[in-house]
Amino acid sequence: MERCGITTRRSGSSRTSFEAFGNRGNARADKGDLDGALRDYIEAIRLNQDLTEAYYNRAIAHRTKGDLDGALQDYSEAIRLKPDDASAFYNRGIARYARGDLDGALRDYTEAIRLKPDLADAFDNRGKVRYKKGDMERALQDFNEAIRLKADLADAFYNRSLVRRAKGDLTGAQQDENEARRLGHKG
Repeated sequence: MERCGITTRRSGSSRTSFEAFGNRGNARADKGDLDGALRDYIEAIRLNQDLTEAYYNRAIAHRTKGDLDGALQDYSEAIRLKPDDASAFYNRGIARYARGDLDGALRDYTEAIRLKPDLADAFDNRGKVRYKKGDMERALQDFNEAIRLKADLADAFYNRSLVRRAKGDLTGAQQDENEARRLGHKG
């Protein structure tokens, strides 16, 4: 997961304290100190409640710690502040999927794709949701698009193999499984 750098557009080279807290939170998260990162993101938000990046980064830290409720709340706030952020919709979709909210995940992945039509991972994840909901045709379309956009996306080949197997295309399923394995898929 890629964290957002915390910067503002202003003249001068000195950083504001909310930027310093946000960037220190990123450094702590990169080193695995998620509790320290969360404290810094909280402080950055306390100092500037419109700091989209701090909500986004705090959401990543929450999700990494397994706090899906905290992650969902922060992704939602990041989206409220910046409604054209495809990454926030995509990542909220991941959190919703992890909670079993397939409809919410489907909506978020669809919005991420609308905002960024070349986001191969969003097509792959939306395909997983559709597969889980039994919509094999549309799942297959999503996996095909994910592969078209990113030909080395091992998960998409593996996921497409599941759909092909479910549809009775055993040869196609085996080809996709082999390609997924070749690309490093461990499943």
